[in-house]
Amino acid sequence: PRSIKEAHNSPHAKQSECAIQTEYNALLSYNTWEIVPLPRGRRALGCIWLFDVKYNADGTVDRFTARLVVQGNTQLYG
Repeated sequence: PRSIKEAHNSPHAKQSECAIQTEYNALLSYNTWEIVPLPRGRRALGCIWLFDVKYNADGTVDRFTARLVVQGNTQLYG
């Protein structure tokens, strides 16, 4: 799937949701972020979910993975 909407509407929605939950729990357990007030006049960077399927050597599905990534292309320097 190319988006979270596609992931939820795919035949593998349950596996995608499990992958999202696994990644989210890992991010929380590693204290990946801290919620802070956004300074006036600043915008937060957005993020998107990326999905992948890992296969065994024989071609069978091993697991579904999901990663939360920041949209760094929207970052303004300075």
